[in-house]
Amino acid sequence: MSPTGGRAPDGQIDTFELEHWRRNLDVHLSGAMYTIRHAARVMKAGKKSGSIIVTSSNASTITAPIVATAYVAAKAGVSHLVRNVALELAEYGIRVNTISPGLFVTNIGGGVLSDPAVQAVWDKSVPLGKMGQPSQIKALALYLASDASSFMTGAELFIDGGISLRGFG
Repeated sequence: MSPTGGRAPDGQIDTFELEHWRRNLDVHLSGAMYTIRHAARVMKAGKKSGSIIVTSSNASTITAPIVATAYVAAKAGVSHLVRNVALELAEYGIRVNTISPGLFVTNIGGGVLSDPAVQAVWDKSVPLGKMGQPSQIKALALYLASDASSFMTGAELFIDGGISLRGFG
């Protein structure tokens, strides 16, 4: 794998490593499908209604060359998979929704996002003026898991400080 993680330094589709494409689809799209599939089997067999929450990304609806073509395609697939499965599982009372985060201070990229200098650069691209903290996702996940969201299914909820409204930059 190249130092860019399989991404082409120039961001072009004709130069990135095909293994990067396959790995992104396997991890992000197929991984979500296997997880939803297993949860659906267990919930349907137990005749239990409930909630399946899938993590996607705000990259599912915006162009984001910085995260690469393979990633945005996989995440768009995840979001559409959730909508389709939500419709399929609705008759069983099983809700399926997506949380789509944007820029959060996590260990992605080897933890570089924890560096205050790096955060200062990224903060400028967020309409609300700062990157998110993982704790901010908890309340949304709890809401989707609770009966308070009992009339929601197939939704993609963005928690990204407004980046999905305009994209990066």
